[in-house]
Amino acid sequence: MWFDVTEISSIAVSGFLVSQINDLSGNGYHLSQGTASAQPTYNSTAINGKPALAFPSGKTLINSNFALNIHSSGYTFFAVIMVPVTASGSGFNLMARNLLLLRVGPAAELNKFESFVSVGGSLEPRVQANLNLADSVSRIVSSSYNATTLTSKVHNSGTIASGTRTPGQASSAGFSVSASNNAAPFLGEMLLFNRDLSAQEKTLIANYLSKKWGIAILN
Repeated sequence: MWFDVTEISSIAVSGFLVSQINDLSGNGYHLSQGTASAQPTYNSTAINGKPALAFPSGKTLINSNFALNIHSSGYTFFAVIMVPVTASGSGFNLMARNLLLLRVGPAAELNKFESFVSVGGSLEPRVQANLNLADSVSRIVSSSYNATTLTSKVHNSGTIASGTRTPGQASSAGFSVSASNNAAPFLGEMLLFNRDLSAQEKTLIANYLSKKWGIAILN
């Protein structure tokens, strides 16, 4: 999956409301929202002067047909985000088939960047990086999972945390992007691969996003 808000032709927008963003990977996993009151909004200069989608409370984009079993294949996920310093609440959630790829939490008890896995029907943290992300700073964040070594990593513009946990099973189809309470984050671009990319591949993608969005990689 690949979504890029700078590609305005890939977005269905009416006024500032976004009803669909198309998958640029060619796999057809477009994200959409038919209910106007639940649609995110388009902001032309939100992330370092480039466009992004804003997700106030209750705004969601979904694809109910996403069925890649990344629980067993592994995955690599990248997103360009910005969480306003005024944010509160429990966070910005990106979920694929029962697996919470990213949760960026602005509240005091959730000043962390987490990757979750579903275990025994409930979501449990696989690995987390304790960082205050509600500071209006644009970031490249990512998570990855290696299905052979059972190793997970999260990255915040170069900062890394890692851990190991057996993955849960995919219980349903679907992919969603949403924010709860008053997190109100911005999303500029995101990519999802159905394998754990090599270190070289991850560096190439991080450098591409860094140059494009003007975001420094720390290491």
